[in-house]
Amino acid sequence: GECTRSQRLPLFAERLLRYVPHSIPFEQRVVLLRTFIHAVRQTMHGRSQSRVVIRRTHLFEDGLTALADIDWHSCFQVVFVNEAGRQEQGVDAGGLFKEFWEKLAETAFNPDYGLFRTTET
Repeated sequence: GECTRSQRLPLFAERLLRYVPHSIPFEQRVVLLRTFIHAVRQTMHGRSQSRVVIRRTHLFEDGLTALADIDWHSCFQVVFVNEAGRQEQGVDAGGLFKEFWEKLAETAFNPDYGLFRTTET
C-alpha cells in the first residue's frame, strides 16, 4: 500500500536514504524503517480484502483474469487450488502472494510459453 504524503518522510530524507543511505547512522535507519512499516500497516488496517483463487494447473490464465478485475487498493489474499480441484490449506501471510507473483512472472517470461520471443544479441 502507499502512504499518504503526511505519512511519508520529507523529500530530502527520502533522497538521502535512496542515494546516500550511509550518511544516516544504521540505528536511525532502523527507526525510520520501523516507522515507515508502522505507517503502511496503519494505512492497510481496515482495507477490504480481495480473494484471488488460482488453479495451479491454470496459474497464468487465472492470474490474469483475477488481476483484471481486482481492486488494486485492497489487500490480496491468494488461495491455490490443486490438481484435484481442492483448495490448498494454508494462510496467506505473504508467502502465497509472493509465490503467485513469482510463478506468474516465470510463466509469462518463459520462452516456451510463447508470449515473448528471444532475439539475438
